[in-house]
Amino acid sequence: MDAIAEANALAVDDETARALPLYEEAVRQNPDDERGYYGAVLALLHMKQNEKAAEWMERLIRLRPDDAHLHGLMGSVLEGCGKTDEALACYEKALGIDPDDIMVLFRASPLLIRRGRTKEGMECFNKAMGAEPSDEHEARAQREIMANIAKVQEMADDAGAEAALAEMRQDADGGGRPPGLSPAMPGMPGMLKALFAEYLEEGSPQEAMARASALSDEGKLDEAMAAIDGAIAEHPDLADAHSVKAAILIQMGRYREAAELMDTVLRLRPDGPEDLCAKGMLLEKLGRRDEALACYDRVIEVEPGETMAYYLKCGALAHAGDARGLAECYRAALSSAPRDDGRETMQRSMGREYAELERCAQEAGSVEAGLGAFVDGGGVAARPQWGRAGEGARAPPASRRARGAGRAGRLRAGRRR
Repeated sequence: MDAIAEANALAVDDETARALPLYEEAVRQNPDDERGYYGAVLALLHMKQNEKAAEWMERLIRLRPDDAHLHGLMGSVLEGCGKTDEALACYEKALGIDPDDIMVLFRASPLLIRRGRTKEGMECFNKAMGAEPSDEHEARAQREIMANIAKVQEMADDAGAEAALAEMRQDADGGGRPPGLSPAMPGMPGMLKALFAEYLEEGSPQEAMARASALSDEGKLDEAMAAIDGAIAEHPDLADAHSVKAAILIQMGRYREAAELMDTVLRLRPDGPEDLCAKGMLLEKLGRRDEALACYDRVIEVEPGETMAYYLKCGALAHAGDARGLAECYRAALSSAPRDDGRETMQRSMGREYAELERCAQEAGSVEAGLGAFVDGGGVAARPQWGRAGEGARAPPASRRARGAGRAGRLRAGRRR
């Protein structure tokens, strides 16, 4: 087995830290084979090491300087580093090579608007929305954008698309909320296809998961369930397949079954932070707040830099009326070291909220008395992805949580808009 094949086998099993040196060795052995670079970039992104991923992207772009998709992907990586000016320059470079790249147009448009280049930003956005998609990835991006803009316009019917764009990208992608106007990274589908082609062959579990996610996107939930059940029957120990099924069950409104299935995911992939957060959110939806809090506490124990777990815990505590617990959770979050740039942005949001909680407490005379005013004024921004008991569901399609070579990703924590 060559280095890339061995690294790929590790990567699909979530062993990216072990896969990375093999991808690096593949580049040393054959510096003209782009697959080694692809693998290193993907592994580093998975490990939340965006700065190092950007360094590998630079090497890859030197190898393929006229590839528009690579410039687009570099822009997305730089956004993850918080370098939005450099990211926009990459998107503009990509559009200079391929002016019709829908995903790059979507990524560039809100950045242009945030810099006061509103006309250019809206031109990019309108061009992306009016273009004929060249593949399912672009078609899905258009559908997601329309759905998310509709949600924003429910809050401000007269704002128009321009205001919706500005609202949806008020924070950078790492700000803790789902990047509603940032579809999948440009160039990522082609990169995954080139690197993991053997895993996407018909009959493979990865192909079945990708097919199930695509069917769920189309609303064909019974067909999606049949496809994923087939994959699970042949590969019962594949955690990602159970995660895809849980996502489909959520779309069906079958939250209790989804929560039980997350126990299977956690048995196969113990203490995965994202899996635990997903389980906690499902438990909140079922009204089992104490068990949800235990999930968030376990995340914090396993990964102290997982700011989203603190944030979700704060939301649960505020909803429970536990003012002192809420204040303590904020303080713990603010004293932790976020594990990546995106979590730093989220931590700053929590800092602003904690300052508001303290202000309300001071005015009211105690943190308990100030909690009501804090909640009425907006309170904790992080919320369970699917709402709490008694609230409406808002589950995204399963493929929006897909991660890796056509394989489903873990259900992810959400933040209200």
